[in-house]
Amino acid sequence: MTALQWRLLPGVRPGVRGTWRQRYAVVHLRQGQLDCASGVHALLMALLVVGTASRPAIRLLGLAPDDGLALMWNKARESYFVGADVEVLTELLGMLAGRVSFKVHQGSTSSTLSFAQSRLAGNEAVLLGVGTHRQAGHHWTLAVGVETLASESRSLPLALLCLDSAGEAPELAPCNARLELNMPSRTAACRHYRLSGGALRTVHCSAAISIARKR
Repeated sequence: MTALQWRLLPGVRPGVRGTWRQRYAVVHLRQGQLDCASGVHALLMALLVVGTASRPAIRLLGLAPDDGLALMWNKARESYFVGADVEVLTELLGMLAGRVSFKVHQGSTSSTLSFAQSRLAGNEAVLLGVGTHRQAGHHWTLAVGVETLASESRSLPLALLCLDSAGEAPELAPCNARLELNMPSRTAACRHYRLSGGALRTVHCSAAISIARKR
């Protein structure tokens, strides 16, 4: 007998609309239609997942100038409308060195997805840079789990479960996007990336940053 299973990071909860305590437990953050801040939003969601920031603290960014998170936010605003590459996100994470540890990976799609799976297995959140052949830079999404097809004899990973700031907030499921791991294609660098609203893109993935709470 086979079954579809989701393994999620401990800090990820289903999206709900209920009491203020429930809403503040939701991880997803939605970016605007005019900005290019998918990287910044993915980073902030990762901080929520690993437990080094709270949703109320993020809502008050900029009001506590001496706080490390606020200082990072002030720096992040420089890339808000132009987008953040690996170097920018690494600089932002360096400003949070007292809160988190991180590791950067750049390489082929296959090696990047393998890196993401291994880091998720260690309960680390993973920023993934995905792009299409028409896209010059990265769009960043946050991997928070793995979908597997499990049987008595083996477990086959099917997809990375993601939170994408460009998509609508999930209301019942804990994620709003999935990046398929095994796409039958003549181009090994391509995978299907599907948002919960139905949008489907063929993407490559050449960069990832894992984030863990510093102990």
